[in-house]
Amino acid sequence: MTFEQCALSYACVLGWYVFPLKPRAKEPATAQGFKDAAIEIEGVQALWARCGSSCNIGIACGASNLAVVDLDTVEAIERWETILRALNLQDLETPIARTSPNKQHWYFYQPEGMEITNTQKSKNSPKDTIERRGRGGYVVAPPSIHPSGIRYEWLHNLDPFKIDIVQMPLELALAIQPPKTPPTPVSIPPLPRAAGETERHAENILNKVARELSRTDKGHWHGSILDAGRIVGGLVGADLVDEQRAFDILFDATTARADIRDSAHTLKQA
Repeated sequence: MTFEQCALSYACVLGWYVFPLKPRAKEPATAQGFKDAAIEIEGVQALWARCGSSCNIGIACGASNLAVVDLDTVEAIERWETILRALNLQDLETPIARTSPNKQHWYFYQPEGMEITNTQKSKNSPKDTIERRGRGGYVVAPPSIHPSGIRYEWLHNLDPFKIDIVQMPLELALAIQPPKTPPTPVSIPPLPRAAGETERHAENILNKVARELSRTDKGHWHGSILDAGRIVGGLVGADLVDEQRAFDILFDATTARADIRDSAHTLKQA
């Protein structure tokens, strides 16, 4: 399939807003970039006719309601896998694109109750930084060609035309919030809920995080407790759980482990 045909499939089958990128590059081929993205057949065809058939494919995340996790180092992938294990989400299946041998894009729909925005790493960012593509950003989609010459591709059986894209779990969204940035407050969910259901959901998340924390092996302890602190901090910041209660539950989970020292100090850091 040509780039244009693939772009049409994303638009017409998946409902994603697409736009052309420069050939073998990540930069937009149009003046307005992702703001020029189209979803109608005529609009997509016009974009590629104007910019060239060899143009890569960009997907506008905000318009497409996508939240994409961008893992561009081995360290970022390892940290991501640690977070998934901590939240008992290691079996989560959603489309994954391989952007080079050790780089991945995980595709989700935006989480309920909050919005993932776009983040960029700086030169001083840690190697395990997890980047996010959401409102205000875009991703390069398969079968685009990376500047290195490597073709973007969907991982085997994790193709959006073969499996459903899942909505990002709220606890996962909170876990990948940038460090030292207060999570976006949880707003009223788009679907009606019974009174108190949001608080019960938050309580379930708190207990789930504490449970998984108590099972974390010693080698992953420090990173796991910091990630747990960020998740629960988001719940506290959204006034869904009491701060002291959250601390007590996490503290009990840490002190249950005889092989871990200084758990209170680490927890306060988180």
